[in-house]
Amino acid sequence: MYPRSDRQQPLHIHDHIAATTSNHQLSDTPLSVVIAQSYAEAYPALPWNTPTPWCTELVRRAFANHDEAWTAIYQMVEPIMRRWVRAIRDLDQDEVIQEAFLSFYRFAPQRASLVENDYLGRVLAYLKCCVSTTTISLRRRERRHTESVPLDDSNDHLLCANTTTDSSLSSDLPAQITKLQLTPKEQIILQQRFLEDIPPHKIVTHFPEHFTNVQSVYTVVQNLKQRLRQTSAVQSLYQANFID
Repeated sequence: MYPRSDRQQPLHIHDHIAATTSNHQLSDTPLSVVIAQSYAEAYPALPWNTPTPWCTELVRRAFANHDEAWTAIYQMVEPIMRRWVRAIRDLDQDEVIQEAFLSFYRFAPQRASLVENDYLGRVLAYLKCCVSTTTISLRRRERRHTESVPLDDSNDHLLCANTTTDSSLSSDLPAQITKLQLTPKEQIILQQRFLEDIPPHKIVTHFPEHFTNVQSVYTVVQNLKQRLRQTSAVQSLYQANFID
């Protein structure tokens, strides 16, 4: 569903982009432009720790009940959700994705803090928590056929709500990570391995100037895990299973 201005005004995309980005008035930008620029920001993968003002504005539009914005968001996050569930063998992965996104659709708009800055980290963390709680809920439903297990998953979304309101997560996580002064290799691993779940051999392929083989990736992964575990903000991510 487009705003009225989208239908009535001719769209000169490049001129409009220049004007809106320079004035930081993305809220006045036609939804079609927001969607197009969000796809550009999200390619080739959704970033967690770099500013994505267009993607964040798209989420705000979705939270304000724009159906077309929700459709665009699903198209952008479906690939990363599929990576999150690829290890699940006892459930239908498509069902997990659909149910998790439905949970995100129902409850995320109630949490304005998810989009209070231009980083997608909180949004993606909440979405990943929806995937985790949906997996738990669906497994409960499977178990009730063979065991006497009470089925009450109506409040599972509160696990994500409690997680994202934790004091360490509600702070600016990207800023806290910046304080760690990560090396270039660690920055690559944080984004590619921890957040995007890219396999080590592909990291070697994409960044041969930094990693000569898979073992060199594993070495940085282990060192970075030790550093991250020493920070209170990232400890919450471990506890919520956002970082394995």
